[in-house]
Amino acid sequence: MKTIKIIVVLFVIFTSCSKDKQTLTDNTWVVESIKVHADSALMYRPDSTFFMHLPDEYIVMHWCTPITLSFSSKNEYRFKAETTTTTGKVNIVGNKINFKDAMSLALCCNSPFANSCMEMLLLNINHYAINKDKLIVKGDKGEVINFVKQ
Repeated sequence: MKTIKIIVVLFVIFTSCSKDKQTLTDNTWVVESIKVHADSALMYRPDSTFFMHLPDEYIVMHWCTPITLSFSSKNEYRFKAETTTTTGKVNIVGNKINFKDAMSLALCCNSPFANSCMEMLLLNINHYAINKDKLIVKGDKGEVINFVKQ
């Protein structure tokens, strides 16, 4: 009888711990919303159109590509924000996260929303948490970027 109880307890422990446990490197994360400082409202990424005026012509920009963040097992990250891809090193200790050594390739113009995401991620973010299919990264002044699993 004691053996059965031990087996049941071990089964419950192992199955409950592994069900929702995720790591950063298992997924690509898509930006859902941002909060640029503690007193700001939560902003959701607009599906927007931008008209850029150049001499004698207009260029219509559509921002519909997802803004994504992914991590490799070699402590590297890749942040894709519309027309810009940024890569670099990431340092993760416990729930603290630090993005460094950023290198970017920009092809054109990003939306103000994408630029805010990139600036916050590289300069202000220093904590993270994973809750089921959501990655939440935060800074010390109330900055928040909410990601969902792609």
